[in-house]
Order: sequence, then C-alpha cells, then structure tokens
Amino acid sequence: MIKLNLMPITEKNGYATEVTRRFFILFSIGASIIMIIFMALLGSAYFLLSLQIDPEIQRLSVEKATEKFKKVEEFENQIKDTNKKIDAMLNIDNQLSLMVPLVEKIANASSGKNSYLQSIVIDKTSDTISIKGFSPTREQVVKIQNNLENDSSFSDIVAPYANFLKQKNVAFSFDFKLKNK
Repeated sequence: MIKLNLMPITEKNGYATEVTRRFFILFSIGASIIMIIFMALLGSAYFLLSLQIDPEIQRLSVEKATEKFKKVEEFENQIKDTNKKIDAMLNIDNQLSLMVPLVEKIANASSGKNSYLQSIVIDKTSDTISIKGFSPTREQVVKIQNNLENDSSFSDIVAPYANFLKQKNVAFSFDFKLKNK
C-alpha cells in the first residue's frame, strides 16, 4: 500500500510545530500537576507533624519534671564529677612519678650523719629547687654542698653565707637549678 502525502511543505512545518507545542504544553501541565501533588503531600505531612510536635514538647517538659528524670540527671552529674576527680588523680600521679626520682636524689645528696631536710620546694616552671634543713656541724653542710655540686642533675648551686657562720647546729639552705636533659 502506497501512502501519498500531498500537503504543502509550509503546512507540514506548521503541523510539526503544532505537535511540538502541544507536547510541551501537555508536558508542562503534567509536571505542574505532579508538583502540586508533591507540594500537597509535603504540606499535609508538615501540618500533621506540627500537630504532633506540640504535645510531644509538653510531654517532654512533663517528663523532665518527673523524679526519675531528676535522678538520671543527678547521676549524670555525679559521673561527670567522678571523671573530673579521676583525671585530676591521674594527673597528680603522672606528676608525682616524675618527681620521685628527683626528690630521692636531693634526699641522698643531703643525707649525712644526723642531718635532715626540713623542706623541699620545686618550681617546675623555672626548674629551680630550694631546700632547707638542719645539720649538727658545718662539715656536714659542706659535704651536702659538695654532693649537690657533684650531682650531674643540678647546677648553679647557691649557698648563703649563713650556712657557714656557725660551727654547730647549722640551719642550712641551698638554691639550685635542675639541669634540662
């Protein structure tokens, strides 16, 4: 079977333009309908959620006021306080473990026959150490000073003249720096 198209070319172009125009019109109408349906669904979901959120907020505020919630909140605060205390204790333990060998060195250098330390002050920011003590003789004080000078951990030992004025019952003090390793 033979098909003859006897339409003039200008009408063929007009017909093609009309088909394309109708396609875009139908497509835009369909897309608009789909967008309207989608917006209606979103609007109804928003409306339903807004109706449900007010009672939930009220329920939550009532629940916060209950004794059970207060106990849970108090328990959480106790846990936070305990964690802070544990952190502080661990921090003290770390600092103490660094100080113990240093204090041992100072005590060993200062120990002598009947000599003893009364105080040790360690300033970690400036790495300075101050010790005060008692010794029955001046020779013991000189020995303590020599021990501190011979120890490789200490430097810049300062001994006041008052350490050497008395022969017996000497209250001594030394200031020195901790050498950085």
